[in-house]
Amino acid sequence: MAERVITNYDHPDAFEHSLLRKHLHSLQSGGSIDYPEYCYKTHTRLPDSTTLDAKKVIIVEGIMVMSAPELEGVFDLSLFVDTPPDICLLRRMQRDINERGRTVDCVSEQYQNTVKPMYHAFIEPNKYSADMIITGGGENQTALQVVAHHVQSILEQK
Repeated sequence: MAERVITNYDHPDAFEHSLLRKHLHSLQSGGSIDYPEYCYKTHTRLPDSTTLDAKKVIIVEGIMVMSAPELEGVFDLSLFVDTPPDICLLRRMQRDINERGRTVDCVSEQYQNTVKPMYHAFIEPNKYSADMIITGGGENQTALQVVAHHVQSILEQK
């Protein structure tokens, strides 16, 4: 547990991108997967999983997926939701305190030591390689309508 607590989960190496790639290939081929569940309080994978079946459109959400070399070329469309840093910090504080049982001091220290530097090193650079940047922290209705129209056109083609 001590090792898991000091792991930098804001670095791309902390994620199982190779497993995600394997799962995406299975879904894209029409198969199903057992999606692992994770406990953020104990930093461990839970014994339970959720079975996901292939669909016409697969949406993958995550701030690290565009920074993983293992996932290059896997996505048909990449979006970067550009959210102001103060909004990101407030959301993180609310989530980590309310859902993960962390303290304000713990969240503040983690933000300064790992979250902010890793954002600048691994996440923000992906903004410029994304197919579309959605400004306004995901509240940009025009951009969301464009994405919804694009997804709808894919569904109609398949």
